[in-house]
Amino acid sequence: MKEDLESQSYERLSEKLGYVLWSVNHADELILTLYEYTRAEKDLPLCVVSMMESVNIAITNLRSVIDEKQAIVTYDENLPEIIADESIMVQLIQNLVANGIKYNESTQPTVHISSSSQDDYWLFRIKDNGIGISQENSIVIFEPFKRLHGLDKYLGTGLGLATCTKIVHRHGGKLWVESDGDQGSTFCFTISKNLKVTDTDDSQ
Repeated sequence: MKEDLESQSYERLSEKLGYVLWSVNHADELILTLYEYTRAEKDLPLCVVSMMESVNIAITNLRSVIDEKQAIVTYDENLPEIIADESIMVQLIQNLVANGIKYNESTQPTVHISSSSQDDYWLFRIKDNGIGISQENSIVIFEPFKRLHGLDKYLGTGLGLATCTKIVHRHGGKLWVESDGDQGSTFCFTISKNLKVTDTDDSQ
């Protein structure tokens, strides 16, 4: 670009600037995702968390993406209160909903969040109408830096689901996906009911 400007050759400046902006955006996303990935390893300050509120915050954070894709995000009205780290629970929901919108080629992406109470854990399900995931890829997608698609098709770092897995494990649960390969996916995760609120008394 410097050479083009010096020679007053402007024909491909816009195209080259597009490459620069793409690279900067990708680097920015990678730095943020790496931060989120390492943050999920730290000690978690556990408190009572309203999943209704966490879902609403996640949806608000994704509002520009939802509007751009004309997506519909819905959720059950009886999402529970759980013991968890509030901020990274928002991150977990946000990552999974964002994936349901991003990996989606329908004219109107839809994502629905539901929950149910099991014996000793909460089960959450995030169902989308996206491109689906084949059985052979249903495990590898949770590994760090594993990507099923090129960056030219879907921009990403390959750390999103690995971060989600780490968050869920820190809350005594597990994360998996259910999909028939081409008719959408349902990401399921559990959160233990046996977690305790962190003692915040500095004198202890």
